[in-house]
Amino acid sequence: ADLQVEVDALSEGKPKHMTAAAVDKLLEQLQQDAEEAVPLALSAKQQVQPQYYMPAIANLSLVLCDDAHIQQLNKEHRGKDAPTDVLSFEIPDEDVGIPLPVKLLGDLVISLDTAQRQADERGYSLLSECRVLLVHGLLHLCGFDHEAGEQESQQMAQLESHILTQLAWEGSGLITAADAADQADDDAGNSSSSSGTVPRGISSSDSNGGTSSSSGVEGSSRMSAAGSSQQKRPRRKPRVSLVALDMDGTLLDSSSNITPDSAAVIRAATASGVEVILATGKARPAAIAAARKAGLEGDEVLVSHRTPGIFLQVGALQQYSCWAVCEVGVVYC
Repeated sequence: ADLQVEVDALSEGKPKHMTAAAVDKLLEQLQQDAEEAVPLALSAKQQVQPQYYMPAIANLSLVLCDDAHIQQLNKEHRGKDAPTDVLSFEIPDEDVGIPLPVKLLGDLVISLDTAQRQADERGYSLLSECRVLLVHGLLHLCGFDHEAGEQESQQMAQLESHILTQLAWEGSGLITAADAADQADDDAGNSSSSSGTVPRGISSSDSNGGTSSSSGVEGSSRMSAAGSSQQKRPRRKPRVSLVALDMDGTLLDSSSNITPDSAAVIRAATASGVEVILATGKARPAAIAAARKAGLEGDEVLVSHRTPGIFLQVGALQQYSCWAVCEVGVVYC
């Protein structure tokens, strides 16, 4: 079956020399581009990880912003007080022992200000440069990391080139472009070292005491949602915010137990920010007992004495600390 790609796209800040209409148009195009690129990036992941299960749905958050916005993210999550071109906030795969139908890739943030500067340096259009950054960021979200070593860098560079070629997009990839720029800078540095000038493309201190690089890859980084407190993925509102589950005939098996597969899916949903509640004909104590056996009892999991839910045998709906009386099958709120 074909992979369904969902892209939540938005813009932040006010990129220089661009109208709001131009940003919206570019965002719409890159949203469509991401829908094409995500399957190729996940296919690359499956090739190097044969055990990886291709999901039915992949969700990506894509943000286009200005330098000020990405600089703040770069400072908060990487300790670098300078703008960069692209940041990737990966959501690691759930280690639940079963294939999950939905893969949340994470957040991909592109600075249009930095992208425009790099496009001018490389002779690309802004769209082409953003596509290069999109592919680079997507590979980070799929677990590839060019900063892990020389072999990993070469692998990711080859994948960037392959995906860009497959989609007939301009450029050979961000890593390849950065390596070429670094080589050109080295050549220029050797010829101008006697003059004491700093060649274009070499990292240098900016007015804020940080560093910037026209090579475009120094700041490009993958960040894991499972990392340290300095590298946590920014919380965003999930596409689905609430799921209500029945128990008998749905969540429970013939022995009135919650299966391990169902429990794993519930944990994955709550971990991603989705609120899961029960809407059942059982009394709350019986629901808690069933959840306890599956390790799902608790305020932050499925059910407790305080969680919201509908328990029709006792004829009441509890929403946090508020109670509303209801008849069986009809809820009055």
